[in-house]
Order: sequence, then structure tokens, then C-alpha cells
Amino acid sequence: MAGASLTLQALLDRADGELARLGGLATPLGHRLGLASNLIVTVALLFGLAAGLRHRSPGTLAPWPRLQRHRRQLHHQAPCPS
Repeated sequence: MAGASLTLQALLDRADGELARLGGLATPLGHRLGLASNLIVTVALLFGLAAGLRHRSPGTLAPWPRLQRHRRQLHHQAPCPS
């Protein structure tokens, strides 16, 4: 969802800037507003991702803990060689 939001924002920002340039309406203030809005969206996206990850259990953040548990289970279940 975050990736789709960021992509949509980038596409709309690009289209807005292109239309302003094509219509001769581009201004330095518009350029600064575009930069500021990009910064705000990026920071909000990172804070949203961080807040979402904060509420997940540590085992769901990355597959490594689950893989390690699975490896230990397999190791304990393996038959002893004769």
C-alpha cells in the first residue's frame, strides 16, 4: 500500500509539473512547493511504515527467526544415524 501511494504521488507530482511547464505557468514558488510536498509525503510514509512495523511481533518483521525455528525443529526431528 505504501509503495502504491508513493508511486501515485510521484506520478501526480510529475504530471502537475509537466502541465505547469507546458502551459508556461511554472514558477520558482511552484517548484519549491513541489519539493516541500515531496518531502512531507516521504516523511509521512516513513513514519507510517515505522508505526505499522512497531506493532508487529518481532518474528513477522523478517523471515530469519521463523527459518531458524524451522531449522531447529528439523534438526531435532532428524533420525539419528546408526
